[in-house]
Amino acid sequence: MGPFTYPNGDVCEFLDVVFLCRYVSGTARVNDDESLAVGWFGIDELPDLMAGHLTSIHRALASAEAAHFEP
Repeated sequence: MGPFTYPNGDVCEFLDVVFLCRYVSGTARVNDDESLAVGWFGIDELPDLMAGHLTSIHRALASAEAAHFEP
């Protein structure tokens, strides 16, 4: 995806960095003003997600690659 232009003329490009993590302990909580809610979900209990986010999750769970880069 190339640059994105907002209606006010601002132009940006997005970079996603995805980490594979595992739950150890604690309670998920909102810690800033950019999120409304957070939570821990089993793979069979995921909420509705954008297709790209689902792709990242499935790639992380299925692959033994140390890193994946996509232009």
